[in-house]
Amino acid sequence: MGTDRLANESLTVPSRSAPQRAIMLAAGKGSRLRPHTGDCPKPLLTLQGRPLIDWTLTALRDAGVSEAILIVHYLAGQIMHYCGDGRRWQMSLEYRWQSQLSGTATALQCAADRLDRPVWVVAADYALQAAGLLEIKQVYEHSSADAVVSLKSLSQAEMIMRSQVLFDAQARISRIIEKPAAMQASDGWGASLLYIVPPDTARCLDDVRTGAGGERHLASAVNALLAQGLEVRGVKQAAPREWKLSDPDAGPCVTNAQQ
Repeated sequence: MGTDRLANESLTVPSRSAPQRAIMLAAGKGSRLRPHTGDCPKPLLTLQGRPLIDWTLTALRDAGVSEAILIVHYLAGQIMHYCGDGRRWQMSLEYRWQSQLSGTATALQCAADRLDRPVWVVAADYALQAAGLLEIKQVYEHSSADAVVSLKSLSQAEMIMRSQVLFDAQARISRIIEKPAAMQASDGWGASLLYIVPPDTARCLDDVRTGAGGERHLASAVNALLAQGLEVRGVKQAAPREWKLSDPDAGPCVTNAQQ
């Protein structure tokens, strides 16, 4: 991913290390990709013959992550069978069950006890590459930011289904609007589900309200961090690669025989 960092971003000598723990959100049903997700969890759909979750775990490992907590629900057994204990990625994996599919904040609450230190929060259905994570890692390690967010350029039509990022006069993130109404949305920068967040996030999750769609979003917790005076920086990147039927590299669900 090529980076176009925000205008105010100045990097200093490293003063801290990026997290070695990730929380991966892998519970969703992938409804927009039916019938391909009818009997397959989205993280196990393949690109170039590799499940999406393999791309992401490999990228996390190469960015220095050594342990991950997977939040699972839909067809969880398939994901757990494929990933196992994580040894194929030289990582330690554990699993948490999300009983109610009601948004990313609810998912993250399933591992709130593991937010005792800064962590990566990553969607398990991206085909990530290490280069993009290393850009985020560099900004975190060389800045004073409490949280770092991957940003992607979106059209107005795309924005109403995503998270729109607003900036202050110094080009710092001032607010994230989850699935803005059409009258609010505009072409601009949206948040990918790819963050580094601080431990303070854990205490913000309980106060996240349920939105109109019956969901509780991580963006609301990040807004609470901003309201408390924490600094959130964005890294402008190409959008993370996702599974699309039109992609010539897109393939079917990985099967037990392929593992």
